[in-house]
Amino acid sequence: MTGVCDGTFATDFQTRHEIRMHLRSGEVRIVGTDAVKITMSCEMRDSSGTHEVKITFQATGDSGDIRVSGGPTNDFRLRILSIQLQSGGKLESHCRLS
Repeated sequence: MTGVCDGTFATDFQTRHEIRMHLRSGEVRIVGTDAVKITMSCEMRDSSGTHEVKITFQATGDSGDIRVSGGPTNDFRLRILSIQLQSGGKLESHCRLS
């Protein structure tokens, strides 16, 4: 499944499966919930560039790959929701990739 950053990107994904993330630079926030899907949204200062950010998700067996590429060179924020941990706990992580 492929989309761009001009709206919310959502896809079904089973809980307790491995997720690999290949992300571009920017501010990334990951929030775990009990949902059986992954939802991603992004923000940037210049919203005219939202169509330049490519989001791809591919599920294979018990794992999935998220790839985010393209877009502006600064002021980019990505939020990833709905990743349940194996322990059943909740996760919230916030980092800056450069």
